[in-house]
Amino acid sequence: MPRDITVHFDDRALEVMARLQVSTGLSLEQVFRDAIGFYEWARAQVESGKAIATVDHEENAVREYILPFSSDRSTH
Repeated sequence: MPRDITVHFDDRALEVMARLQVSTGLSLEQVFRDAIGFYEWARAQVESGKAIATVDHEENAVREYILPFSSDRSTH
């Protein structure tokens, strides 16, 4: 059963969400669902010892992204 939540965002986050809605043509609800799905996938990758990275084929470069997935947030 769906449940409602209240979340507060600053202006920058609201601008990002608006751009994502326009660029994807998705509802705000679907943008959130996709973001949560990606976060869940990325966290599972990191927890299994893998890295999250981008590949720039033009520059033949790979850049690893360090995401804040520590379960101990007090160290960050």
